[in-house]
Amino acid sequence: MQPIQFFAARAEDGVLLPGATVSVLVSGSETLAPLFSDAAATVVLANPMHADASARVFFYTTAARIDIQIGYAGYRAPLLQGIGTSDPVDMINAEIDRLNRDMVDGKVHATVAAGLLATVDGQSFYVEPTSPDISRSLYVRVSATEARHVSDDPSVGYIAEIDVRTSAVESGTFNGLELRFVRLAVESGYTWALVDSVGRMALGCRVDGSLVGKFMLRDGTVDRSTLKLDLDGFIAKALDPQSGYAWAVIDTLGRIGLALRVDGTVTGKFLLGTGAVPRKALGADLSGFIAVQLSPESGYVWAVVDAVGRIALGITTAGKTVGNFDIHIPDVTGIEYLKPVHDLLCVGDSLTANSSQVTWREQLAPLISARTIVNGGIGGQTSRQIAARFGAGTALLTVTDNQIPASGSVTVTALSTLLLSTPATNSGTYTLPGTLGGIHGTLTCTHSETGDSSDVYTFARDAAGDARYSAPQSPFVPDVPGDGFYTEIIWMGRNNLDNIEQIKADIRAMVGVQKTAEKRYLIITPPLGGNPTPGTSTGEGVGTATYNNCVALEDWATTEYGDRVIKIREWLMQFNDGSADDLDDVAKGVVPRSLRLDIIHNTTISNGHIARRIAYEINRRFW
Repeated sequence: MQPIQFFAARAEDGVLLPGATVSVLVSGSETLAPLFSDAAATVVLANPMHADASARVFFYTTAARIDIQIGYAGYRAPLLQGIGTSDPVDMINAEIDRLNRDMVDGKVHATVAAGLLATVDGQSFYVEPTSPDISRSLYVRVSATEARHVSDDPSVGYIAEIDVRTSAVESGTFNGLELRFVRLAVESGYTWALVDSVGRMALGCRVDGSLVGKFMLRDGTVDRSTLKLDLDGFIAKALDPQSGYAWAVIDTLGRIGLALRVDGTVTGKFLLGTGAVPRKALGADLSGFIAVQLSPESGYVWAVVDAVGRIALGITTAGKTVGNFDIHIPDVTGIEYLKPVHDLLCVGDSLTANSSQVTWREQLAPLISARTIVNGGIGGQTSRQIAARFGAGTALLTVTDNQIPASGSVTVTALSTLLLSTPATNSGTYTLPGTLGGIHGTLTCTHSETGDSSDVYTFARDAAGDARYSAPQSPFVPDVPGDGFYTEIIWMGRNNLDNIEQIKADIRAMVGVQKTAEKRYLIITPPLGGNPTPGTSTGEGVGTATYNNCVALEDWATTEYGDRVIKIREWLMQFNDGSADDLDDVAKGVVPRSLRLDIIHNTTISNGHIARRIAYEINRRFW
């Protein structure tokens, strides 16, 4: 028999539980497994048993596979299921061939067809790379004969080039940049838009079919050396449907600036030029183009016109598109923003905060263009708490006497979501600015040694004023860093993996926090780890409830958000050190222990791998 040794921990946050009650069951049953203190199975141990003062549990068992139930002071942790007790060396040897054949985690296949055979509908799988720039391609099975390509993971060699690729930082001008058409999610209020490299809108089509936008000439360059109307003119014309287009706005060489495909989708690209013409030389009558709605009597529904009413692009009442672009290089300075700014809001728990090591946030900074990176991590928090801190969930407050006093603070007597509490901290305070009952102030949590439920919350208004009634269960609206315009790195759910439906709802809500039309975000799914003790197999691997929930969440996120998702558990497996323990972790589908400080937290080295992967995703999207 092989010894079983692990740390009893609260599943939601990884906090150790000294003296916890541990019941060991024969896997899949309610039968207590026989426990012994020696390998010869001669000295019987009690079952249930108790963790020692360091929260460690050590025993031998003759059961081949066990489930473990941990309890502590009325708390009952999620059942750890399907833990094998066979010799890890034998198991590793049995897995070596499979690992060599199937690569890192048994989900990388030689062909898409092979991946379809190994999965069921809705599950994701990897296929071997077709380019040296990628390490594997991610697919989601749609049916037994169809898979949807989601994304390509970068190869290690490609990531090594990040420092070179990050040199393209905005210069502050539009020289050499381009305008392009993007399709947008309907929840943005737009179906498509013409935007510059930082997402400012030159022309946008709303979901109701109306168009908004503005074309302006700027001090700078236009793609011509003269203003002759026979140069670089853009005109709209009907096209033969066999070309795949119904109509297009093209230049004199036939290059498409804007086109409507026969399937109704819009495509196109406007390239900025290199020839310089001073703005003052263009004349006041050419100072700008704007989109206007016109009276039907004019024969047009709407048009893009210059300052003296000349049409650059128009739609007639008959639905025909006509127009001529005499000057086609716009400056969209000051126009409505469609995209978030470059600054990053990193929301999460201790995997984001991770203050004991060089964090992935710190290692990310030099790999991307200069910007603000906000640490929004609080250790031990669930996705519900994290979302509430950033306005993606509702925190309902009731204060003493249902009144916010004229000055000073008031005690919160009831709170629907403990948005500043954490089992990782039992002293000190956390604060969060926001608004309650129309009054801006600061919510303060004073942590209690006896647990989150005993934390004391108060609300203090910023400025003195009249006392105001605050109805019971009034919503507290937190201030969001960047006011909803920051690019988001969303990493939450590890501390409530037993409730993946809640995690899904909170991720959706966090994506919705952004106020901009296009949503800029990355979602990192929770990792798995387990006992880091040398020679002892993890308790979070294949077959456990934690593992099954994690994979289900990964598959959902991949289906819902595509290549915005980084499955960090699988990504980090490739960086195992080749040791027996690391290979055992990989075989179980968890992050190798050489990359972990403890059950789940990352080392400086693994944080570096995470930073490089995030940088790759940011830089390839020109965020």
